[in-house]
Amino acid sequence: MRFQALLALSCSVGVALASPPHSLAPDVGNWTVGDCILAQFAMEFTVPFPNSSKFFDSHDKAPNSTTFKLDLPVNAVVDKSQRQCGNNTQVLSFDWSSPALNDSAVNLYRNLTVVFAAMNQNDSAVPGYGVRQMYGTFEMARFSQMDPKTNVTMNISSYLDVDTGLLASEHFMFKVPVGRSYLCSDIGQISMYTHLHYDFPDEPKQGQTLMNTTVSALHVQVDAFRTKESPAQGFQIPMDCDYEPNDVVPIVVGAALAILVVVVLVAYLLGRRRSRQRGYQSV
Repeated sequence: MRFQALLALSCSVGVALASPPHSLAPDVGNWTVGDCILAQFAMEFTVPFPNSSKFFDSHDKAPNSTTFKLDLPVNAVVDKSQRQCGNNTQVLSFDWSSPALNDSAVNLYRNLTVVFAAMNQNDSAVPGYGVRQMYGTFEMARFSQMDPKTNVTMNISSYLDVDTGLLASEHFMFKVPVGRSYLCSDIGQISMYTHLHYDFPDEPKQGQTLMNTTVSALHVQVDAFRTKESPAQGFQIPMDCDYEPNDVVPIVVGAALAILVVVVLVAYLLGRRRSRQRGYQSV
């Protein structure tokens, strides 16, 4: 039941297994969840190769390669059964499909879920939100195998679970104040724990631990926890990820004011001293 539930949520992406370096497609997808979330970006996953001959045909794997690329396609759809627009948690979940890695005639399914969470006021002076977790299930290949106990041929699926894990609020990704959207031309890299599973009847639930999957994304803008005051069309005022408050200017201004106060105080004391000296001389 667990695997079936995962497959119902999991969808496949455009796959690139060529030897040359892979770059993100220029196409940027746009998605909405009710009235609470707007999102647009181009996203790519760099996934480690499992040590399995059944995972790919031999000609699919580029020589000496240790990873392959998956793209989140622009035609991925929002999974309405998983979406949430709560006061504290909001969820954007994608479903899509594309050919199996070992058989282009077979379409498989994959899913990615992004969980936004409000930050507690104790954690921030200004109410804000960010991404608390990203996780997904990527069905990768299907093949046939004989069950040695029953001598019956079984259709076996292999799939990957990827997950950032639950992040503490101080480590939320894409953090912005409420009423603002997050804007970033390049988010860099996000690491996701990765486990390989096969749906054998006696397959261990924990699966096989692989090297971490890396997520990258370009032209990112996300806008969650929207309210009735938010623009009906388009994103709320963006906050760019490259923006960093400049602490140098306040420090310089403060130092200058302190020096000015000292200069004024010294001038005042010297002035009083000279006035007293003139008074003594007149007497």
